[in-house]
Amino acid sequence: MRKCEINLLAFDNNNKKIGSIYGGISIDQDNYDGEIYSLNCTEYDKKDLIKTELFSRIIEEFKNSDIKSVCVEFNKDAEIKAFYLKKEPEFIEEITNYEYTKRISEVYGWKDIAEIKTA
Repeated sequence: MRKCEINLLAFDNNNKKIGSIYGGISIDQDNYDGEIYSLNCTEYDKKDLIKTELFSRIIEEFKNSDIKSVCVEFNKDAEIKAFYLKKEPEFIEEITNYEYTKRISEVYGWKDIAEIKTA
């Protein structure tokens, strides 16, 4: 189980949870200080407004925690890939895991979080 240092939640006007992002110290990539473990939003976030707000806020939290670089791993075919690629990360590696579940992941990262386009 991962130890998350930063947990951010988004709620609508009716106090219903509509998004979340979790992150903290990188546990998989030695060349990156921080890692976004998970970013989830409701299906109606078609324009990525909620995802963008959560992403921007976790990057600010990382900066306040002296984290200078950040990476993220996700399933190769995940819809969230398009969102992250808009933020112009560099490709790090592809991970193939066939031991327990058939999964191919891609890892991307930003060496300098001050340069990340959050808006």
